[in-house]
Amino acid sequence: MSNSKPTTPVQVYTDSHPGAVTAPTPDTEAAVRRLREQHHRRVAERAYFLAEARGFAPGHELDDWLAAERMEDALDRPT
Repeated sequence: MSNSKPTTPVQVYTDSHPGAVTAPTPDTEAAVRRLREQHHRRVAERAYFLAEARGFAPGHELDDWLAAERMEDALDRPT
């Protein structure tokens, strides 16, 4: 039994079948997993530096994490 989450089909645009939807390939799934892991690591590192900047005072861990996610998400958005 696999614990992996269901994946959304990849939207593929071709001349012969515009907008055709195909099943995700193992390469696509691996790339998505790798991108998620990289994003998680960047958020964790940013949250650490936010905590360090306020002297690691306890009780603000969730605030640091959520702020780090917002910062990373803002960087990931196209302008």
